[in-house]
Order: sequence, then C-alpha cells, then structure tokens
Amino acid sequence: MFLKNYDTTDSHKKSITSPAIESARAQHDKEEKVREERARLEHELWPELRFLDAYVEARSKGRSKGYIKEITEVSIGQDGASSNGEAEPSYPEVPTYPNTSRIATAEMVQKFLLSRRGTIADESLTSYRHTLSIFAKYCPTLPLTPEELENYFARFKERRSAASAYSPIKQLYEFCNARDDVPNAMRSVKRARFKEKEPYSFTLHEARAVLNAGHNDREFGLIHLYLGHGFRLEEACRVNVGDILDSQINVRGKERYEYLPLLPETKDILLRLANGRSSKEPVFTSFKGRRLCHKETYNIVKAILKRAGVTEGKDGQRIATHTLRKTFATLATHAGCNDRIVKRLLRHKTADITSLYVSMPMDDLRRNLERYSPIRLLNGQSQTELHKTEY
Repeated sequence: MFLKNYDTTDSHKKSITSPAIESARAQHDKEEKVREERARLEHELWPELRFLDAYVEARSKGRSKGYIKEITEVSIGQDGASSNGEAEPSYPEVPTYPNTSRIATAEMVQKFLLSRRGTIADESLTSYRHTLSIFAKYCPTLPLTPEELENYFARFKERRSAASAYSPIKQLYEFCNARDDVPNAMRSVKRARFKEKEPYSFTLHEARAVLNAGHNDREFGLIHLYLGHGFRLEEACRVNVGDILDSQINVRGKERYEYLPLLPETKDILLRLANGRSSKEPVFTSFKGRRLCHKETYNIVKAILKRAGVTEGKDGQRIATHTLRKTFATLATHAGCNDRIVKRLLRHKTADITSLYVSMPMDDLRRNLERYSPIRLLNGQSQTELHKTEY
C-alpha cells in the first residue's frame, strides 16, 4: 500500500488510528528519507549532474559534432548572424565543460551504467556505480592520457583496492571508445599487482560440524544449498516454490536462469519449507512471512557457523556464506570430481575463476610433491612404491 500526501494534523491522527494507516504512514516516511538521502549522495558524489541536462541538450542541437574533434569557430557579425546568413541559435550555458575536448566523466558514467542495466546482476551494477562515482568525483573531466589514470590509481593506499577499481574503469573506457570514439587510455595502464590470499575453505571435519549445527528446516535448507550445491548468497534467497522440480532446481543466477540437479534429501527439506504455498512464493521466509533478504540470510548463516565453532579463517580471513561455496568446490575437487563438472555446478564462465575457489592445503601439496617429483623417480622409486609410502 502506498500513501501520498496524507494529512498529518493532530485532529486527523486522532480520528484515524487504523494499524494499516499507521503502517502506510511509516512506510511513506521511510521512502521519503531514502529519496532525500539518495539525492544528497548524488549531489555530493556527482556534482556534474547539475549541468548534465543542459550539456546534453546543447550537444544534441549541434553545438559540437564530436567529443574529440575540435569545432571550427563560426564567424559572427555584429548583427548576430553567421557567415552563411543564418542567425546564431542560443544554447544553454554549460559552465563546467565549454571545451569539447574535455568530456564530463559523470555523463559517460551514466551512459555506461544505463547500457549495462539488465545485462549484469543488480549487485554488480551497484558495485560499478560506487566505484565509478568515486572516479567521477576525483576526475570531473575524463582523463585522456595514461599518466592521468596512473596518478588516479596511485592515490589508493592498498594495491588490492586499486586492482578492484581497475576493471570497472577499464570497461568504462572500452564503452566510450566503442560508442563515441574516445581514445582508450586504459590500454596502456597496467592493473596493480598484489599478493593473492590462498582461498580458504572448511575441512571435511569442519563441514560436518556446520551441517550438525543446524536447528530447523530453514537452517538445514540453507546449509544444503550453500554447502551441498554451491549456491551464492542471493541465489538461495531467490528460490521460489515453483523452482523446485522433480530432480532439479531452477537457479536464478547472476546473469541467467539455469537448471541444476537437486539432491533428494535437499528437495524433501525445501518442500517441507514450502508448506503448500503457491509456486511464485518464496521458499525461505522470515518469521513475519516475508522473503528472506540478504542481510537476514547472512546473519542466519553466521549464527550457524558460530555454533559450529568456525568463525574465523587463517590470517584473519572472513568466514561467511561464500566460504561454504568455496568449501563445496574444494571438497568436491579433492574427492575426485572432474574440474569441468565443478565449473558447471558453480556456473562459472571460465575455469580460471573456478580455480580461485579451490584451496590446496600445504599438506596435500607436500604429499603430491613427494609422490610425483622427478627427483624421487630418478632415485629409483617407482610410482607404485611411492603410493605405498606412509606420510
């Protein structure tokens, strides 16, 4: 229910005390606060947007013919007419970017984000907007030389942060180059290098402790999807009753919907959770009957991990729902599952991404090195003898 322009006088409040009206008022006030906060942030992060409409209108009327090409000035007589006898049209003032060789970063960012809408996940689009908003703040006009971009990346205190910002900015320049023939200065800029952390995943013993830490069907269902099927955080939240089929499940992924096999024991848990609801209703709901949001799901999983006694990884790495997805990849691979099958179950585009999810403990590396190293083979030990070696 959406309520606009409701009366807030004391007499009205006294005359109408319906819980539905009070709920609508609270919802309206909350939405107003969200809109005000969003407008404040956009004003702070993208001050160029104040001039964007005038800038686009002036360009569309032919004030400039391109972003990079300089425009030949038209000689204007004292009577206000051009050399071809036509009166010079009046355009809105564009105080920020009068020179067509300088491009408004905010304008290009807005076009880029609009072009990506519907092609990538909403979470990825939000991440791109955050990264590019900061870029537009520090670079109001689009840098056209590699040196300017290198200076921007140098301002990051950590190389990991600079590397994280590299991909969205690179895609922005590729878009500008393809759409408006803007020179792609990012071609000469290298991504910051940093020491990658070893992906952390649970051992089989820790995974068993997590499974045993569940208290109800909702918790067991989340564990089964994250640990047993390699789901992402948001994918479990999106599961509807109609997505559960005979021996498979419809996964609403980051970029597309896919059908994957479903374990029978997991199916039984999900059907109990569905409790006869219609096909378009969610499987995982809060105690108020609404679909679980990301934060609620995250907190439920964190509580399960705390009860299991696994709250922090090595080197202080954060333990969360994605750790269960990495554990699925690692344990399946070490158990002998084909790499291509693991990639397909995780729904990765490339095998390189899947390799980042599989951790290789030092003990496993040591055993394989001692088993297959040419030094051992040259010393006269056969593979059969090495397989019998006890460690």
